Amino acid sequence: MRESSGWIPITWSPDSRYVALVGRIYDRTGKVLLESSLLNSVTWRPDSKAVVIHDYAQVQVLGLDGTRTALAVPDWSVPAGFLPDGRLLLFRTVYPAQP
Repeated sequence: MRESSGWIPITWSPDSRYVALVGRIYDRTGKVLLESSLLNSVTWRPDSKAVVIHDYAQVQVLGLDGTRTALAVPDWSVPAGFLPDGRLLLFRTVYPAQP
């Protein structure tokens, strides 16, 4: 599959029960569990019960149960992943392009 900017991002949950694809999260039956324009870049929680979505203005944790939690974001950072036990979300610094 391709979109105009390249390959369409597909991200499987750690337990392989869910897939994030083009702004939606699906279960194995094809049922849409979540929709968001920010779901093109997701970081799965290790227990597969939530995803972290982001753009440059906001970061949110979306639970597959419908919960939403906004997170404070360190300057110039994007979510990088969770520690294996899921208790801590790590961010990585992304500096703007220099001329």
